[in-house]
Amino acid sequence: MAFLVTFLALGFVIFVHELGHYLVARYVGVRVFEFSIGFGPKCFGKKLGNTHYFLRLFPVGGYVRLAGMDDTETVSYPKEESYLNKSPKARMAIILAGSCVNILSGFIFFLLFAFCFGVPKLLPVVSMVVEGSAAQQAGLQMGDRLVEFNGVPIKDVRGDFIQPISHSAGKSCQVTYMRDSLVSTVDIVPRLMEPGQEARIGVVLSSKRSSLQLKSSLVYAVKQVTFYTTLVFKSLNMLISGKAAIKDLAGPVGIVQMAAFQFDQGLLVFLHFMAIISISLGVVNLFPIPALDGGHFMFLLVEQMTGKPIPQRIYQTISGVAMAILLLLMVFILFNDFLSWGQRASFFRSLL
Repeated sequence: MAFLVTFLALGFVIFVHELGHYLVARYVGVRVFEFSIGFGPKCFGKKLGNTHYFLRLFPVGGYVRLAGMDDTETVSYPKEESYLNKSPKARMAIILAGSCVNILSGFIFFLLFAFCFGVPKLLPVVSMVVEGSAAQQAGLQMGDRLVEFNGVPIKDVRGDFIQPISHSAGKSCQVTYMRDSLVSTVDIVPRLMEPGQEARIGVVLSSKRSSLQLKSSLVYAVKQVTFYTTLVFKSLNMLISGKAAIKDLAGPVGIVQMAAFQFDQGLLVFLHFMAIISISLGVVNLFPIPALDGGHFMFLLVEQMTGKPIPQRIYQTISGVAMAILLLLMVFILFNDFLSWGQRASFFRSLL
C-alpha cells in the first residue's frame, strides 16, 4: 500500500507540473490539443472544446500537447493559437508555469501544515542516545532535561545548544542536565560524524507540535520553500566540488523507496516529503539545461534579447544532444537505485 500511494503521489506531483503549463497556455490563447493524465493506452477520453482530455492506463504524471510544439497535428487551426506565434514573454510564462506551480504547491502545503497542525518545536529533553556516541560515554540518558551548555542557559534549543555544538568539534564542552530533580554537569567532546559535516554529541531531542497563527504560518512556509530550494543548489555544488558522487543521487526508484518509508511513519510525514519533492522538481526543471524547462526558457531569453528566434536546426540539435545525455544519466541513476536498494532498506531499519 505504501508503494502504491507513493506511486500515485509522485504521479500527482508531475501532473501538477503539467497543469501549470496547461493553464497558462490556455490563458495566453495557445490551443491545447491534448491534456492527458498518465501515460500508455487510453482508458477514458472526452473532448471539450478544442481539447481532448484522456485518462491513460499508467497514472504517473501527465502531459499537454500544444499547437505548434510539433508537426504531428493534422487539424487546421488559426495561426494566432500556435505556441510559436506567441511573443517570447508569453512562451516564457508557459514554460515557467510548471515549475512555479510545483513550488507554489509546496508552499501551500507548508502553510496549511503550520496553520492546521502546527510545526515541531524542539525541546531540551533527550529522547534517545546514539550507541557509542560521546553523549553515551558521558552518561547522558533518555529523559534527561538539558539545562545549560558551557554555562549558558538553554532557552532556544537551536541557538543555545545545537549550533554551539556544531562548531565545537574536538573541544571539551560542559553540558548541565537535570535527572530526577538532581542537576549534574558532564564534559562532552562533540565529534564529526563525517568529514565536512557539523559536529554532534549523539542525542536525539524530543519535540512537540506548536500551532502557528496565519502570519507566522506564512513566514514558516516561505522559510521552508527557501530552505529546500537552497538545498537543491547546495547538493549541486557538492556534486561539482566532489563532496558527493553521482552514485549518491536517487532516481525514481530511490525516491519511491524513501517516500514509502515516510508513508509508514505517518501521513503528515509522507505529505511533508512529497512537498519537498514537488519543490525540488520545480527547481531542477528550471536549470538552464536544454530539454528541461530552464533550457527552453534560456533559448527564449536569447530570442527576447536578440529579436530573432534560435534557428530550428540548432535548437533541435542542442536539445537532442542534451536529451541523450540526460537519458544516459537517468539510466545510470536507475541502475544505481536498484544496487542501493538493500543499503537504503538497512539504513531505514536502523532509523526505526
